[in-house]
Amino acid sequence: MRFTLWVLGIKRQTTQIASPWQNGKIERLFGTMKQAFNDLVFPTTHSLEDGLKEFRFFYNHIRLHQNLGYNTPANAWDDKPMSTSKTAREIIYYQGLCDNVAGYYYRE
Repeated sequence: MRFTLWVLGIKRQTTQIASPWQNGKIERLFGTMKQAFNDLVFPTTHSLEDGLKEFRFFYNHIRLHQNLGYNTPANAWDDKPMSTSKTAREIIYYQGLCDNVAGYYYRE
């Protein structure tokens, strides 16, 4: 594993203990996840996995990120900013995790 990381040029980066401001991206992810999963009960491992998949879809395809120019990570990754999308066929309202998360997304 270390060799693969070295070949890819990936370097280990750590943060100081009890210093959440040093890793704002993951702190935002966990903060949003805690809010979305608040008061939800998952009786089985399968239902928890489904909930995590639903949250991943919301976080990557629906939630707009300020640091990405108010685009979603999926739009940024595909280099298709929502503000310039001219191929969107419809705008769909999404609600998930027992209505704890909601937003709009474009279907192309």
